[in-house]
Amino acid sequence: FLLKPVRDEDFRKDFERAVKKYRRDHEKYVIRTAEGEVILISHSAIRYIENYNRHIHINTGKKKYDCIGRMTEVENEMKEYNIIRCHQGFLVNMGYIRRIGKDSITLDSGDSIPMSKRMRNDVMDKFNLYCAGYRV
Repeated sequence: FLLKPVRDEDFRKDFERAVKKYRRDHEKYVIRTAEGEVILISHSAIRYIENYNRHIHINTGKKKYDCIGRMTEVENEMKEYNIIRCHQGFLVNMGYIRRIGKDSITLDSGDSIPMSKRMRNDVMDKFNLYCAGYRV
């Protein structure tokens, strides 16, 4: 929203912000599966990510992709897409959260994701910001 008369500096800032948001919302995540396939998916399609024995399992609700990697690297890549760590072995997309319990998160699909006591306060803070419309 720009007030008239429109200053060049205001227009430039708002336009750059809009382009950045568009790119972030339409950017694809590159998955390299354990079988050697390369797959592109939207960040918003990711419901949760699980780490087990150095294998990363990316769940989109429709399909589960198995990759090899480090959870900390995946976590760093996902931060700007509202996908947060809730447990040592889990990242969750806040857009799919329907309920946060004492020690678990329930997604809109009914999936239950464990949440560690140590990370509960951080998850609650980030989820409250997300619900208020802020990027976490």
